Amino acid sequence: MVPDPSGDAHRSSVQIPNQGQPTHSERGQDLAPTTSTSSPCSLETFIRQLSSQGLSQEAAVLASGSRRSSTVSTYNSRLSRFRTWCSERNTDPMEASLESVADFLLHIFKEGKQVSTVKNYRSAISSIHEGFPDGSTIGSNNAINHLLRGMFNERPPRKRLSPSWSINDVLNSLSTSPFEPIHNTSLELLTHKTLFLLAAASAQGAVVNSTI
Repeated sequence: MVPDPSGDAHRSSVQIPNQGQPTHSERGQDLAPTTSTSSPCSLETFIRQLSSQGLSQEAAVLASGSRRSSTVSTYNSRLSRFRTWCSERNTDPMEASLESVADFLLHIFKEGKQVSTVKNYRSAISSIHEGFPDGSTIGSNNAINHLLRGMFNERPPRKRLSPSWSINDVLNSLSTSPFEPIHNTSLELLTHKTLFLLAAASAQGAVVNSTI
């Protein structure tokens, strides 16, 4: 009999899986870094932490409302970057070592960020981190606190300078010519005077309210 070439080609195209060899998905699981399976979310983690402390699920969800939505959004943005940092180093962001956390904060500082921004990153990480073996947390660890103080001394916050002019001198000028008398003042000068007085009054009101 003449062999059927088409049949041989068909048989050669059929691949029989080798049960003793791991599949592609299994190999991928073996090579995957030991990080959290989902992106760390400050709100979700906060709810789980409250539940683990004894609150019911309903009470934990309600207590999570103590954080403003803007704070949660900022924290999640910070955590997304921290998760990427940890993933590149095969580290679980919720169990990152003191060295890893300190190096990450130092990296943020070297980018030119102000210390207040670095502290915000620390707060975000602290909201999902499980703490260090010595019992300290990211917020209470002395080494991290000293690191932040060193950052502050090296890059102190910029001070806003007071205006070089005196408000009293300006008010005195507005009470003389060409701003007074009003019936002899042009509409343009009167508009400038009115706008300045409104701005000065608003600024003074803001200062008073901040001291209450």
